[in-house]
Amino acid sequence: MKQSHSGLSWHHAPSIAGAVVAVIVAIFVDATLAGQGQTKSVPGASASLLIERDAERGARSYSINEGDCHLSLIAFDSPPNRGIVQDRSVCTSSLSAQVSARSRLLSAILSDSESREQPRTFVWGRLTPDRRRDDLEMAFRLALAAHRSPSWDAKRGGPRSGQINDLVAKLADQNSIYEELRRSFNAVGLELKFTSAEKVLVMSAGTLSFFDRLRDSGVDPAEKLPCDCLAYFSISKMPASK
Repeated sequence: MKQSHSGLSWHHAPSIAGAVVAVIVAIFVDATLAGQGQTKSVPGASASLLIERDAERGARSYSINEGDCHLSLIAFDSPPNRGIVQDRSVCTSSLSAQVSARSRLLSAILSDSESREQPRTFVWGRLTPDRRRDDLEMAFRLALAAHRSPSWDAKRGGPRSGQINDLVAKLADQNSIYEELRRSFNAVGLELKFTSAEKVLVMSAGTLSFFDRLRDSGVDPAEKLPCDCLAYFSISKMPASK
């Protein structure tokens, strides 16, 4: 099903990980832990790192304030979201500038003695959220990847075959649009892989805030390209070095 409004399109199509996404959806409803649970430090962690716990919901919030950025991750220990880590950051800095701080948050999650579950799924949310968390680099990279892909029909604004969610997830992973997030996870011994996209937003390239960069790469303003989606990743341990 597709809904169109003023030159943009939201696509809703069956996900390759529909069952997982159905569980994750619960996270987006009132997921903030502000004012709930207990605040407690993690031994060895930076003094600027704040940990808030909500025993009732089986969730822990880890946050760091750096400049005008509030970087925050929520880890869930109880069903139905057990093993899920969700990013709740608010920031306008580049993703590359956030790598170190986000790695510190991940390290705190892994070293926390009260952690009862190995992280297995990372929820980023929208690539272009209402409250900025980066410089929209992933949205730009996704649009450019679609422009360059023979599998994307830029005139129609959709895949030449198959489901849009599947193609967007494939383009995002193959083109590593999340390289900075991968580096944060690699720093603590974890692998990250883009596995599922939902609610893909397609817009005319000329209307995008980063169109100047797209134009420099040969993109026509009339091309209809994906620029937003809900992004989900799998988390696994990095293989031991031989």
